[in-house]
Amino acid sequence: MRIPRRDDARAEYALDLFARFGLQLLTVAPLDAKARVTEPYVGTYLPVVKNKKTNRSELIEITADAIPELAS
Repeated sequence: MRIPRRDDARAEYALDLFARFGLQLLTVAPLDAKARVTEPYVGTYLPVVKNKKTNRSELIEITADAIPELAS
């Protein structure tokens, strides 16, 4: 499901609906994304980073609770 960037009300409604049904959601966004409406629904972030030594992409798991700690 694609939700337009500027339609936070619809996005929040959809996220509430998905949560009520117990659905797990995969959200794809760039690091500088302004998709703040999704933050209350996110439990884990999985950024993809490129390992310069091996030239391969890797996933790094970061919990939503750890984000404020990393920012400070």
